[in-house]
Amino acid sequence: MTNSTLFDRFPMLRVGRDAAMLCLMLCSLALGAPRHTDAPTIITFDVPDAGVGLRQGPYGVDINTAGVIAGYYYDAASIGHGFLRLPHGAIITFDSPGAGTGPFAGTFPSSINDAGTIAGFYVNNRSFHGFVRDPHGAITLFDVPGAGTDAFEGTSVESINPEGVITGFYTNFSEWAHGYRRSPHGAITTFDVLPGPFPTPTAVFTYPKSINAAGTITGFYYDIMSIAHGFLRSPRGGITKFDPPGSVHTEAASINVAGVITGYYGDGVQSHGYARFPHGMIVTFDPPDSISTSPQSINSAGTITGYYQDANFAFHGFQRALNGAITTFDAPNAGTGTNQGTYPSSINSEGAITGYFVDANSITHGFVLEPNRPCRPGEKARPCEKHDDDKEDR
Repeated sequence: MTNSTLFDRFPMLRVGRDAAMLCLMLCSLALGAPRHTDAPTIITFDVPDAGVGLRQGPYGVDINTAGVIAGYYYDAASIGHGFLRLPHGAIITFDSPGAGTGPFAGTFPSSINDAGTIAGFYVNNRSFHGFVRDPHGAITLFDVPGAGTDAFEGTSVESINPEGVITGFYTNFSEWAHGYRRSPHGAITTFDVLPGPFPTPTAVFTYPKSINAAGTITGFYYDIMSIAHGFLRSPRGGITKFDPPGSVHTEAASINVAGVITGYYGDGVQSHGYARFPHGMIVTFDPPDSISTSPQSINSAGTITGYYQDANFAFHGFQRALNGAITTFDAPNAGTGTNQGTYPSSINSEGAITGYFVDANSITHGFVLEPNRPCRPGEKARPCEKHDDDKEDR
């Protein structure tokens, strides 16, 4: 991860960094992947005390470089609780102070950084409030000034970067949504994406979704015609709006250290994935047989993960490499009925993916996909793939 302080102060360094990152990623494609790799492994998991009713199991939300997963689960009373899953499978559950005990209230982690700090929100049976949980388990609560306290109002948390800067949105008494940025020391800056030549920030809804190491934020906003568009907010506060060609609804989901953004757009018939590069070029894509594509996360190598829906309305996971190659996958025991299947939510810098799947009984379970890695000399634990260019029998 890159320290963002110098890039905040000297924008030209940030431009140079972005160009260098893109060059490194392209060079890595030219050099090619290791010849011998293990096949990826998908591990499924459940959380103790999770309910076994409709959609009551665990939801893997985010995974950091060390492979620590943050997420939430619903218990038998449909109350939400936070959890961490450590790389070797141990699970720690927790609740935020102030979290409610009614159905669908509770604690909901949104993001974890490489230091192990978790950001999320809790619901107190009525409104939303932010929290930050440090690696030792201490929890700090916060609210954006002006956030409402009625039902469906309050402070929502979406993403935390390596430096501990948080972004998300808040709603006030009018239920309009506004963006914010919270520093590691608790200072909060609010912002809106203005819809056009007549600045009326209270007429639009701003939804930040992701912040990278440099402090660049991406998300989407609704204009005064209730049409969604993507946006990019620089560390200095400048905002760039964007839409893929043919879009009538654009949402941004994730931004990586190089400033590449992924998300989805609708063309009036179905949704498609896209990758937007720092200089504005947009590439669109869909997995084979997709009738609806929803990218969720992009890592430092430019690999994108998310899910798509097939003609039977079941969901499947995918990962898309920087060169455009798409691989699809399903968690073991994922259902194949309507709205069942596999839902990836996050990919880390090592290529590990977490998310959740819905089985044939519509019960939710967590999963982690461990990526391909080079076979080590003398390793016999798992057979390595054989490639056509191998020159000796194995």
